[in-house]
Amino acid sequence: MSLIELGQAAAAILTIVTLLGLFIKWAIVNPIKIYIDHATAQIAPNANGGYSLTDANNALARIETRLEAHIMSHDTPRK
Repeated sequence: MSLIELGQAAAAILTIVTLLGLFIKWAIVNPIKIYIDHATAQIAPNANGGYSLTDANNALARIETRLEAHIMSHDTPRK
């Protein structure tokens, strides 16, 4: 085999492997991703403005931090 024939064989093998990888992504990975997206969809998307429960939890944590900072910096005289 000459160098040109080896290069052609390598290109053919690479093409076959690439097409096989694309097929696997389309036939196997894509349906799994769709299933996971469906399984983890929001239960009530309009319940808190369309945000997930994690987003609501993060918002509550930010409010808690701001409230604690306000309480610590408040200058109300204590009796």
